[in-house]
Amino acid sequence: MDLDQLAIETFTLKSPYAGMNPFNMNQSAEHGRDDFWRVDEVIEQDVEGPLKFAGLDESEDLLNDYPEDSFADEAESIRSWLYPEGPGLLFRVDRLGPTFCLRGMISKNLKADFERLGKETEILTEVFRLDPAHQKSDSIDQVLFYETQSIELAEVIYDQLFNRRLPVEEDLLCNLSDPGFSWWFKKVDQTFKIYFRSHGVTRVEDCVRLGPIGDRKIAVMRLSQLQPLLLNCPGVKSFELTDKKAQFSFEGQSEAELSQMNEILDLFLKGRTPTNLIHESEKNHQKTLSYYLSEVAALRSFWLEVEAQISS
Repeated sequence: MDLDQLAIETFTLKSPYAGMNPFNMNQSAEHGRDDFWRVDEVIEQDVEGPLKFAGLDESEDLLNDYPEDSFADEAESIRSWLYPEGPGLLFRVDRLGPTFCLRGMISKNLKADFERLGKETEILTEVFRLDPAHQKSDSIDQVLFYETQSIELAEVIYDQLFNRRLPVEEDLLCNLSDPGFSWWFKKVDQTFKIYFRSHGVTRVEDCVRLGPIGDRKIAVMRLSQLQPLLLNCPGVKSFELTDKKAQFSFEGQSEAELSQMNEILDLFLKGRTPTNLIHESEKNHQKTLSYYLSEVAALRSFWLEVEAQISS
């Protein structure tokens, strides 16, 4: 197969500049190949003028003949293809100085609703609070998605976290009299504690901030149902619960014992659904508890996404 000829034919048939000779056909094939791929020498950019191609007259400024939004529409189409056709949240992080607010909407079909944003631009203004003076492509680029296992979990996240003004650096704005909104995690050996509110001024040095992943009173009520299940699991030494914190203690080094400890760790640190605990709770006819554990996992997982956006 003649690769040089194939490259020429492909360029001629598929390029928006079809009919133009990409390089002098009278030159040698090797020289032609170099010219064809040497993109940085083909394009000349006038900083204050439109994009021009070497060898074209002003009347042949083909790239700038395209409508202004044509490239934005193509990029939007590609992004739409990446969106799943399942439930979740469309959101943006609306940052203002030392605080931020989550704006967005619950979606039964993320792909379909993202495509709506390109047609119903008033949603960008009213729901996402985006400046209508900006180009549509700039606005849509700020919209992100988060997929959930069910529409109910998306609703829980929305109710808990959206349309609230929250501090970016929580520790700088909150103190002992105002402990903030986040849960905090502290681990020492095989014992770890979940504080439903800050417990001291050294929290940043001693603890991991988990974010606002639940209401304290509901947490105490639901986790009290977890206590008898946990104490029957391998490797669980004790589980203590107060209105301020939950404390888990583990012992043993067997695979089964470490597995149970790691499942609890992954729930609070990584937002992973604790499948074993959910299975056990459903076996004991405690579906409310299984729903709650799924909600905590979803909230923590989503909060990790928010933190990544804030720090980027």
